[in-house]
Amino acid sequence: SQVFLGYYGSSPITIENRADITTANLYVGNGMTFTQTASDAEANLNLNNKASVTTAAVGNVTQSVNVSGGGTLNMGTALNLSGALNVQDSGSTLNAQGHGITSNQLFVGWYGNAAVSLANAGTVTTNDLYVGNGSSLTLHGGDVVNSSINLSGGSTLTVQQVGGTGLTLNGTSSSSLSIDPSQMDLIFTPTSTPNWDFRWKDPSGGGTWVNTIDSLITGGEIVITAPNGYTVEDSNGYTYINGIPNAAVPEPSSVVTLSLGVIGVLAVMAARRRIA
Repeated sequence: SQVFLGYYGSSPITIENRADITTANLYVGNGMTFTQTASDAEANLNLNNKASVTTAAVGNVTQSVNVSGGGTLNMGTALNLSGALNVQDSGSTLNAQGHGITSNQLFVGWYGNAAVSLANAGTVTTNDLYVGNGSSLTLHGGDVVNSSINLSGGSTLTVQQVGGTGLTLNGTSSSSLSIDPSQMDLIFTPTSTPNWDFRWKDPSGGGTWVNTIDSLITGGEIVITAPNGYTVEDSNGYTYINGIPNAAVPEPSSVVTLSLGVIGVLAVMAARRRIA
């Protein structure tokens, strides 16, 4: 039912000649470094007091992960949880190493009293996202939050556009996006259609989020870095923050072409006079 590896006491332990570990709850603590095998399996993984765990297969953890007390989780593969992923307390870190994260809730520094790090995430899909206590999280094009985004305590959520797309929020109520007091940074890259970095599913009762998003931009809660500017508009059931595509370089007009030709002729005549 429960396996404790160095979780109690004051120092890490040594495991020798082990086979696979299968348990409902795995607890790792006190500086213990533990690398899972592909066949290890636990419903819930708990790290505390500077413990470090590296996963090896999607099935290593199936329900929830809690990283606290300066612990570190290194993802050796994607993480697919039916419950919550929670990273809290000073010094706690999750290094996704480019792998995807799927969870019911994703808490980044929301609990505890200090900023934490969740770095190098691949595709992220969660129902509810919580970022707090001055933590920073970077999401990318293709990531999806199905219910709510909650930012507090001076935290920053950065969305980097990838392939012309960004973060999708599918919550349809005004409480689905809460930025208090924090910031969402939208980073556009020069691209053609599609060219959006954030979209919010329209209210279930009808209407759009254009005025709401405009207010968040004016108030500094949403900060946009777009090479050619941006627009806020509604389309196909979502309110989008779109980037303006690169302007096409105009072809020289006939007048300009003629002028260039005249300049060229005059230059040749001048050169001939100098030779003479």
